[in-house]
Amino acid sequence: MQKEYQNFDVMNLMYYNVIHKVKEFIMVVSIRLNEEDEKLFRSYAQNNHMSLSELFRSAVLEKIEDEYDLEIYRQSLKEYNENPVSYSHEEVRKMLGIE
Repeated sequence: MQKEYQNFDVMNLMYYNVIHKVKEFIMVVSIRLNEEDEKLFRSYAQNNHMSLSELFRSAVLEKIEDEYDLEIYRQSLKEYNENPVSYSHEEVRKMLGIE
């Protein structure tokens, strides 16, 4: 990871503490940003009426949710390929007694 920041002058790196309160304790995370990324993130957060903490937290949660959804999709596709049975909407409504 150090390699990633090798091209930046260390003095120009921006450090941010992201604070998130979870059940009576606060977790602090430091994030290194170059000036360009800092401006982009601040601008996005401001335009969406959120703090940097909220922005970073929502981005991480969204990433986790996307990966979870992708894993569920892969599992479902595998199950379908092993047993390719599908039902129409009408068939499902009948099965559930919703006609």
